[in-house]
Amino acid sequence: MDTTGLKENFKNQLKEIDEKIAQIQAELTKAQEYKLKLQGGLETLDLLQNQITDEQAIQNENLRDAFDPQKPDISLIPEPDMSPCEVSVYTPGKGETPIDK
Repeated sequence: MDTTGLKENFKNQLKEIDEKIAQIQAELTKAQEYKLKLQGGLETLDLLQNQITDEQAIQNENLRDAFDPQKPDISLIPEPDMSPCEVSVYTPGKGETPIDK
């Protein structure tokens, strides 16, 4: 093979390898984007799981507080009757002292 033919062969190989590199780089970019989506999905699931866990902990705490035998349920204590009532006052008669009665 002469140098001209060899040179042409090398140019064709360079062109082919450049096309392969461009194709592989495009595939790599797609794979990296997919990887980011997967990571984002995992982070979202972690956040949702933490939120659910936090909400469950709050609910459990509320239930525990509601049924804690150490804490009396003051909602069961009736409120006192604060309506007005009649009051009678003893007034001693003539010649009586309160001590006599």
